[in-house]
Amino acid sequence: LKLTEYGVTVLIEAGIAMNIIQDKDNRYALSKMGMFFVCDKMTELNFRFTDHVCYKGLEHLGESIRKGKPDGLKVFGKWTTIYEALADLPDNTRRSWFNFDHFYSDQAFPEALPIVFKCSPKNILDIGGNTGRWAIECLRYSDTVKVVIADHEGQLKDAESNLRKENLLERASFYPTDLLKGIEKFPKDFDVIWMSQFLCCFSEEEIQNILHVAKGSLGKNSRLFILDTFLDKQKNPVAEYILRMTSLYFTCFANGNSKVYHSNTIINCIKKAGLAVKKETNHIGLGHTLLECINPD
Repeated sequence: LKLTEYGVTVLIEAGIAMNIIQDKDNRYALSKMGMFFVCDKMTELNFRFTDHVCYKGLEHLGESIRKGKPDGLKVFGKWTTIYEALADLPDNTRRSWFNFDHFYSDQAFPEALPIVFKCSPKNILDIGGNTGRWAIECLRYSDTVKVVIADHEGQLKDAESNLRKENLLERASFYPTDLLKGIEKFPKDFDVIWMSQFLCCFSEEEIQNILHVAKGSLGKNSRLFILDTFLDKQKNPVAEYILRMTSLYFTCFANGNSKVYHSNTIINCIKKAGLAVKKETNHIGLGHTLLECINPD
């Protein structure tokens, strides 16, 4: 049995209950829990995310809850939110954050693509496009679609680099913006606006405002797609519990006032923003829901 960085030694130090037996040939036998840590990719990435991103700063969780600010982030430096810090975080922290984020979205994108492209969009606005993974999937899926990515400048630099490596820059462009500081408008005339694992980064008031602004960029035949994980749309209570615990990360590190939401909360924000849900598709990837929204005006 080949032990990884998070093998027997680290597991013992972490105080995880498991059976470890060493025979005379120095071979180890692990419990089922131990095997998940050594062999299961999702367990490994979750553990690394907890260790490298969350562990040290969680002692400031109480302060974060009281203040409504991500006080745990100060263990890495002086930033208002983790999103503006991503380009400058320590290498292992940054790597673990992106690996965690990408692992779940990567499972959902292949199922979401045919749904989004059913309306044959000519252009897509990817709000919160991060390092460009969704943009790359769209540009690979269609030879003609164009994508604009809206996000922090730090993330856009990574997105540009990734698109260049894939020879896809010709049909991509970038819209630098700090969405957590408020926004009054988005570029207009898009067939599709896309938000993936994005709205959970904001408070309800901020979500409603973002959706209201996005409405102004939608035409009569345009679509706004929201891909996210909702507490009430999971297949089992364990998945729901894990998402509830993920909310502690948003409180302590992300921006202090966001969380993983119940679907009704987001749907109410959609309605208050003057939009309507045309279609809901559940159980995409490892627990995502895709909401297809329209401008009913």
